[in-house]
Amino acid sequence: MPRLAAAPLALALLAALPGAARAQQPAGGEPAVGAAPEVRRDGFFLGASLGLGSQRYSADGYEDLQVEGAGLGVHLGGMLTSQLALAIELAYLSGESDETGDGPDVVIWQRQIGAWLRYWPIPRLWLQGGLASLRAGARANGVEGPKLKGAALTAAVGFEAVHQDTFALDVLLRVGGGDFSDSASDPDDLTTATIALLASLSWYP
Repeated sequence: MPRLAAAPLALALLAALPGAARAQQPAGGEPAVGAAPEVRRDGFFLGASLGLGSQRYSADGYEDLQVEGAGLGVHLGGMLTSQLALAIELAYLSGESDETGDGPDVVIWQRQIGAWLRYWPIPRLWLQGGLASLRAGARANGVEGPKLKGAALTAAVGFEAVHQDTFALDVLLRVGGGDFSDSASDPDDLTTATIALLASLSWYP
């Protein structure tokens, strides 16, 4: 085909390219087949978490008490926006201490009941912060000791390893810090710090 005769055909093909590209996009602006699915969250959710946790108790003039053991929790909440959630949570840590030497093992436990806000800056990564009422105590041979009460700040970071329409599986690191100023404890400056590595399953009904 002569070069001059081919020029109009080439121009026509180039002009047709934008229309062809639009024709390949499904109606309604839906992503093309094979595109990454959008992560959607809405409505209410409930869930539970389980893993490993550590408690530390400190006071001036005393040696710190460190206890490792199990951590668990349950939560119930709802999505305020597609990226922001509000929930209430019950978190529990428990572990055995051998500080008594030859005496019976002492179980040290801590319970937090509070609320948190969770924010997703990117689709699978979230940040969390909250406030909680704090209870702690000890028991040995089935006998409960006096309970301490106070308040704590909590924070967490998590990654959604799995997200489906009705559930999500997260791996998260949760920390907390508080004091027992609401208790007539001795010493009166007793504080606590906690950390837990947990797997969490949330259900979106």
